[in-house]
Amino acid sequence: MNQIEPSRNIIVLHVIDSDGNELMGDSVSLFVPPKDLLLPRDALVEIKSIEAVAAPNKRQVVEMTLLSNTLLLYVLLSCGVEGHFEENAFIMKAGIEKVSLLHS
Repeated sequence: MNQIEPSRNIIVLHVIDSDGNELMGDSVSLFVPPKDLLLPRDALVEIKSIEAVAAPNKRQVVEMTLLSNTLLLYVLLSCGVEGHFEENAFIMKAGIEKVSLLHS
């Protein structure tokens, strides 16, 4: 059996029920402090699309679709527009992650 190298591995827990419904979002456990993680240096994040979507509360919502080539921890988003992101400092898995920016 291979040993886990603490600085190169993390545990990501995602809980769903037998019907596939999400019961809990991602929970991350690290074996070492974040500063000691040996993360990939070739990580890329690409903005695939940005679009305005209708919101029932008369706020303007902009939905961004991001794509990463690897797992990223604690992704922080910011922009020069007043508002806030629904999710920030999130885990981004390789694939597509959607994040909404709320405008007032």
